[in-house]
Amino acid sequence: MPQKQHERNILLLTEAEHADFYKVFLDANPSIAEEGFLLISLDAETEQVLSKRGIEFVSGRNYRTPDTSFCVLSEEWPAALFESKEWDFFTYRGVSLGQLYFLPLQSYLSHLLYYVDIAANLVARHPSAGRFVVFPPAKAAPPRGSTLIAQKMSVVVDAVSHVAAHSGKEVLVPAMPTPMSQKLALPFFFKRALFGFAIGVMNIVISAASRPRSVRILASDYWKNLSPYVKNIDSAEIILIDRTEALNAGLKNIWKYRMRFLHISAFCAAATARKAAQERIAREWRSVTEKGDAGRFMFRGVSLQPLVFRALDGIVEEVTAKILKDIDDTHAMLEKLKPGIVALRSTVSAQTHFVILAHVARAQGIPSVEMQHGLEYYGPGSVSKRHRAEFTAVYGPLTKKQMQEAGDTQTTPVVIGSPRFDAYAAAREAPVGRARESGVSILCIAPAIDPGGDSPDSYDALDYYSAIASAVKKIPDVSVVIKFRPGPDRDPFVRAILASLFEGVPYAIAQREPLSELYPRSDIVVSCYSTAAIEALQCGKPLIYLGLSPVQALMGKHHFSYYVQQGAMHIADTKEALAEIVRTLSGSPDARKDLSRRALQFLKQEYLFDGNAGKRAARWLESLAAGRR
Repeated sequence: MPQKQHERNILLLTEAEHADFYKVFLDANPSIAEEGFLLISLDAETEQVLSKRGIEFVSGRNYRTPDTSFCVLSEEWPAALFESKEWDFFTYRGVSLGQLYFLPLQSYLSHLLYYVDIAANLVARHPSAGRFVVFPPAKAAPPRGSTLIAQKMSVVVDAVSHVAAHSGKEVLVPAMPTPMSQKLALPFFFKRALFGFAIGVMNIVISAASRPRSVRILASDYWKNLSPYVKNIDSAEIILIDRTEALNAGLKNIWKYRMRFLHISAFCAAATARKAAQERIAREWRSVTEKGDAGRFMFRGVSLQPLVFRALDGIVEEVTAKILKDIDDTHAMLEKLKPGIVALRSTVSAQTHFVILAHVARAQGIPSVEMQHGLEYYGPGSVSKRHRAEFTAVYGPLTKKQMQEAGDTQTTPVVIGSPRFDAYAAAREAPVGRARESGVSILCIAPAIDPGGDSPDSYDALDYYSAIASAVKKIPDVSVVIKFRPGPDRDPFVRAILASLFEGVPYAIAQREPLSELYPRSDIVVSCYSTAAIEALQCGKPLIYLGLSPVQALMGKHHFSYYVQQGAMHIADTKEALAEIVRTLSGSPDARKDLSRRALQFLKQEYLFDGNAGKRAARWLESLAAGRR
């Protein structure tokens, strides 16, 4: 029996699982089914499920405002808070707690503003709606996650509830079944304890049987990032904070580099000053809330102060309950281990320990370093321009200049190149031939899907693939490889839309294959905002940056416009522009060759990708460890 359509009740679905849950809800609430309802999906994957089942719905695609305000404001609001004198109290033992929580709050606000915008448009376009039913997330927050993860998971419910209530609408949030992750928690903790015991035994054996080395590195990074430069240090030992990296390093490297695996929690410090700090921070926070100005957080005509303050409440609670102890324990750890270097994967992270390590190392006079591992963005709404390590090893002079112009002044950029990209230098020396004997092969870098983040939402991802499919269908004898990120990222959904969009075009999906193997077989690369774009240029591949969504267009134009001016690549911000660029490059080997030549010339001028970054980084770290800054 067809469902009764009526705007009196609006049911909002944001996950594929909600396609089942909403029917259970209607069975339990027959009056709503009788009154009639409008089913609105806010996610393309959910719409795919509903369409397959023949369920009528309205797409949430057109309820989004096509601008970048949620991205830009999500940076401006934390800056107005944590970088103001009002928040000077938010420090402890040399650690700026505002800097610690800047990125987690920015990330949460970006998602919040994205959904507040949609909620405001829903209310405006459906004035006769009296009740909004919004379903909570199907999955529970992980037992141990990054800061504000629980708030981010419930952000749709919070945004819709707040905006609807502001407009005098009733809001219902149905209860969901108990998520499986909660039922599986006990085996997880048992395995974790057993693994920790094994690591402890190995630490004792390594400490007793292997002599100390001249350069001691305390690292919070992946072994795959460390190994390209550590292997060039004459005498190095490594202490890793992430114990699971023991599985990736292997016994040979564990012995060679006297590796031990020690978590910060293993170093318990006395709570001498902690109690007073907890009371001071709680007192000052109460003072801030009492004089809060609702006008500071207006968006789409609604004050979001209650939601922003709720997030800040969670931050202050985490600080007083956990983070102050983590800072004390980190001080104790560095005092005990006395490392010559603290190496960090990223201090632009929602994981608080990175920033704690950087600040505590600085307070104790130990150099902290961060290697640039990805393409960064320094324009409006940037999540990249607040590094906290004392030094950041960057790709080249261009990155150094961008950091300094953006005001990323708490770190000193040092031009090193990229140790993990050294392998590409040898590939550049090899002759660049055709990827296929005939026709054209196009490599497409798949975007991550992150509604409200700096990656595309599901609708934007659909548009991205649709634009590429439309462009290549006009090219004779073409083949396409779509490179997924390792690990599942809505794989069934993306695979299904690719099968539909690329019907009639030979295409393949690559997931675990390294990019270094895919570039030589490609004639043209189409990329979103990804480090893969820089890797494509290193391999001398004609590159097209495709930025269709407002945020991706903003990021691409801000970063890549200079590349385009130098003739190193192309930018397409419309479906039509992409089709024209693909047509031109596909039909002209000379145009591809010229673009490749200009790309390599540009890289040589602006980046230090000469194959010697690993050796350069090793000499630099040895110098820092010897006290030569």
